[in-house]
Formats: sequence, C-alpha cells, structure tokens
Amino acid sequence: MTDRRTLPLPSPYTDLNTAETINPDTGRVTYRFRAPRAAGTTVIGPEFRGEDSPIPTLIYAQFGDDAYNDNDRADRPVINGVTITGGIILNPTEYLARPDGGYIGLRRSIDRWTNTSAPVATSRYGSAIIRTLLTAWHERPDRDDLIHAAARHAAPRRLAELRRHTIDPIKAQIDKLSDQLVDHYALAGQLTRLAAEYEATRTDPQHPDPERTPSWHRPTPPPRPPDTLTGVRQPPAARPPAAVGRLAVRPPHHRRIPSPAQVRRPPSPAPEPARTP
Repeated sequence: MTDRRTLPLPSPYTDLNTAETINPDTGRVTYRFRAPRAAGTTVIGPEFRGEDSPIPTLIYAQFGDDAYNDNDRADRPVINGVTITGGIILNPTEYLARPDGGYIGLRRSIDRWTNTSAPVATSRYGSAIIRTLLTAWHERPDRDDLIHAAARHAAPRRLAELRRHTIDPIKAQIDKLSDQLVDHYALAGQLTRLAAEYEATRTDPQHPDPERTPSWHRPTPPPRPPDTLTGVRQPPAARPPAAVGRLAVRPPHHRRIPSPAQVRRPPSPAPEPARTP
C-alpha cells in the first residue's frame, strides 16, 4: 500500500510531496519524493552494520532503489541537476537533535565507480529533504514494529556471520590453547616426579648434604650480629704483631720516642789557648 503525503520543508524551501511504501518483511520504507529542483527515491530502514545487539538502533538512508553498486541504483535523487549517490548511516534520535539543522555532505556520481563531493548548495538542499524524511519515519506509529520486523528478517544472516566470523575463530583458539595446556600439564607431571625423587635423595631436608647440594641451593650464612652496645657492626679486632725470635715487630707508629733527658748530646769543644803577639 502506498501512502501519499505532503511534508513541509524548512525555509527557504517549499513543500515536499512524497509517496511512501512499506515492506512489512524487511521493515524498510521507500519514499519517492518531488519538490522544486528535486526528485528521486530514498529508502529508510534499520541498519545492523556495527551493531552488537539483536535490535538495531541505527538506520540507513539509501539514495535510490536497491542495487549492489551505489551508482547502479535506479531513481537516485537529482537535486539542483546533480545526481546524488550512496547513502548515510546514523542514529535518528541523535541526528534529529542536532542544532545545526543536520547538514550532510552529500556525494555526486562521476561514473559507475567513482563519485565526489556535491556542491554546498546541493548538499544543503538535500540535507533539508533527508531531515524531513527521517522526521516522518521517526514519527511513524508503527516504527517499533518495523524495527522488530527488520531484526527478525536479518537474524538468520546475522547468526551465520556471527558464527563464521566470531564464534568459530574463538572456538578454534580455545581448542588450540586447550591442547597446549594438556602438554603443559604433562610436563608439570614429569617435573613433579623428578622433584619427588630429588627430595627422596636428600639425607636431611633441613640440612642437605653439601656434596649433593649445588652451590646455588646452599643456604646463605646468617649475617654477623650487631654490637650489643652501639647496635652497629664493629670491624674485626686487629691481630697482635707477629713475633720474630724475641723481638716484636711493631708498626712504625708504635716505636717509643726518647725523652729530652735521654738524648745524648756531643761534648762541647775545648777553648783555644790565647795567642801571644
């Protein structure tokens, strides 16, 4: 069934005449519109790309009827003599709440495989048309039913893609890690038996045999306790000087220094006799 309506466009544009057709299986609504210097088809429906929930929150506004290639779609919008191509994915609630009027940089066709930016005036006029169509779709009383129908229609395809691209690779990774874990457990069992044999060969677990115990397994001797009075470790006491025969060899600073009375002074010379002239 086709529903024909006239929708107001924001100033300075005039009204937009539309013919709406609903697909109850896919939940998509096709809008064929006409206005001064603007005519074409836009299809609006729920979008699942990038969605991780069963019920979509995004929509896709597609320019032209269905086709694999954007530039092969029939009845693409022609605005100000410029053919618009492609489409846009957006959140309708966020888009309609934008304070800038929802300006969209549209694309125009060059050939079948290439496109480029449309003129600013064309994008501004096309953005006003798209915003008006999205508002009409968002205000539909059967919007929730259309979204649920789209989710139901896309469920088999989404399930197959989820299994192929997400679940199956994760399961393969889990199986690989499980095999590695089995190998690690087998090695751990062998090392456990060897460790038990090592413990059995030790005569005393508290005091292992130094001949059988590697140097890196031997306990480190306890540190020297600090001095009981100062709490600081003291250097080892100096050893007494070694005796050579009956004489003790002492360091130079231990030699006795004689007193002035013990120092022998040389005798004073005798006075010379007086000479007779």
